[in-house]
Amino acid sequence: MTETVFTRQINPETLETIGERTRIGDYVTVNLATAHPHVLEDGTVLNMGSHFTHKKGPHYCIIQVPPSYDSEETAFKGAKLLAEIPVSSKLYPSYYHSFGMTEDKIIFIEQPLYFSVPQFMISSYIRRRTPKDCLFWQPNTKTKFHVVCRKTGQIHPILYETDDLFTFHHANAYEEDGSLIVDVAGYDDAKFVINGRSGDFGNKKEAKNKPTLRRYILPLNASKIPQNSSATLRPGNRYIIDISPTVLYKRFFEFPRINYKFNGRKYEFVYGASSSRQIEIEVFPEPDQLTKVDVDSGKVISWVGGDKVMVSEPVFVQNPTIENPTEDDGVVLANLLHKEDPQKTTLIVLDAKIMHEIGSVVFKADGAVTPTLHGQWSNLNDKVHLY
Repeated sequence: MTETVFTRQINPETLETIGERTRIGDYVTVNLATAHPHVLEDGTVLNMGSHFTHKKGPHYCIIQVPPSYDSEETAFKGAKLLAEIPVSSKLYPSYYHSFGMTEDKIIFIEQPLYFSVPQFMISSYIRRRTPKDCLFWQPNTKTKFHVVCRKTGQIHPILYETDDLFTFHHANAYEEDGSLIVDVAGYDDAKFVINGRSGDFGNKKEAKNKPTLRRYILPLNASKIPQNSSATLRPGNRYIIDISPTVLYKRFFEFPRINYKFNGRKYEFVYGASSSRQIEIEVFPEPDQLTKVDVDSGKVISWVGGDKVMVSEPVFVQNPTIENPTEDDGVVLANLLHKEDPQKTTLIVLDAKIMHEIGSVVFKADGAVTPTLHGQWSNLNDKVHLY
């Protein structure tokens, strides 16, 4: 699964593909889809995609896909649209990589990294531009939080807006005391995405634009905003609430992962790839440590790999031998790339409670090993593979 509308089934034992690829757009009307769906405990999958040719203009679509066990047929045959969110600027839909979910709500962040539909349509004929070339960052533009009811697909009447936010990855979200708590790895802007097309990641003016772990609180009732909240009802508009973040971890923090049993629920721990170095030049340094953040207390524990390795996204695996495991009873898996030996890679296993190494396995590949962005653990006998 990627950010296109194509997916493939893969045999977990042989890693061979099964049948032909599935085009999601053949079953639900979307032109793009995220690579970060949410998987429910019964196997139902929720995802988001963009529909550029909607009769009322481009829309963001929430897709619901039923479980399909032990079948080589695509589960998308039973897919349906749960909700449609109108694009704020019709010819310029927002780029997004993931979305948030609670037990009752979907949270979609519409950020001002825009995709130019006119440029894309022209490029489809001229074939001189890639979809990435059609992206642009619009500074001094509010980032919008849309909330949708999972059960009914109804869009919440209140829109939440904030300054200076771009995100690839949601960490988690949950509802508490009449508000939604939304945690993301957030940047101040997305200029580095645009500059990345030419490899220009060394602009010192952008060096402070590192991703940090940020929390946004969205009051669901505009008339009951807590007095100590940073959220404020916009003067003259009872349907827009301005919000600002609390930074939970101020250093570089990306690829947030949690114990997925707590997805959409109140949780305590988030794991991420981080950097032990102070950022001076690089806007996106090579992460060399794995960090655990207690989102309640602010306590931070890190395993440092050193300047000769680069770490991947950490993947939490719950201990299956404990009858009533706590949230961090388990291990963290990650891949290490060795800078001095591009054919060497290490799978490291950390005790999730204390972030100490339990063991590791070193592999020697026939060729250079490329960096990984994401990983997933699945138990062999599980019907539903949660992230």
